[in-house]
Amino acid sequence: MNSSGFRTTCLTGNKQYPSTVTCRVSYVVVLVSPKVPVLFLLFINDLPTATEHSFINLFADDTSMHGAERDLDSLEVLLQQDIANICRWFYDNKLIVNTRKTCVLKVGSRHKVNTSRELRLHLNGNILDQVDSALYLGCTIDQYILWETNNLHLCVCG
Repeated sequence: MNSSGFRTTCLTGNKQYPSTVTCRVSYVVVLVSPKVPVLFLLFINDLPTATEHSFINLFADDTSMHGAERDLDSLEVLLQQDIANICRWFYDNKLIVNTRKTCVLKVGSRHKVNTSRELRLHLNGNILDQVDSALYLGCTIDQYILWETNNLHLCVCG
């Protein structure tokens, strides 16, 4: 789980995890905002310090925020707090988040995703769209992590 960029509360702060450690994460949410200007890269390295409950992945000009929690209501509250912190960080650094390019991808089992409500996350007063799949680092990630959407995209483009 750690190698994929997801941090969960059941893992300790150690870098080496015993193979017997197992986690049951009901929901993982990924916020994706691709293709930001190069000037943004000058400021971005300290963005992860703005969050308390989620994990920020930075790669070139792509940024994602991941959060995991057993309870969807708790996850929504914690993510909204971190989104507010991120908005404050952007404001303090005189940067703007492009809300049109930012989306919410709720990841989980088919049962969990299909039987749970949508997340209501806001960014700068705008409700973020919840999507079934998102393009991140050239791969299309779907809500069930089945890679069917990515494989279809590769077959069509290839």
